Amino acid sequence: MSEETAAQLRKMMIEAVYLNESSKARPRYIRVGAKTSTAQTGRYGEDGEELCHAWITGFFPSSSPTFAVTVLVEDGGYGNDAAAPVFAEIADGIINEKAAP
Repeated sequence: MSEETAAQLRKMMIEAVYLNESSKARPRYIRVGAKTSTAQTGRYGEDGEELCHAWITGFFPSSSPTFAVTVLVEDGGYGNDAAAPVFAEIADGIINEKAAP
């Protein structure tokens, strides 16, 4: 992948979090880039609802990425609902751990 393509992809992943007012991927202490997804399984629960895997892949800090994290919640539903809050918590936890004396 060219540097130009990588920079464009990084920009779009940052925008996916911060231009989406309903994004649950925003940590409190650091800016990130991320993209959620929902993977269909073809399986259905007792209530007839399709069981879907929720996931997100992201990086931080957004200005100079050092960490990349993927969260997968099997049968978790939608990425923004199940995986994104876990990603945000992990990002905050890593940043807080690094900042600790």
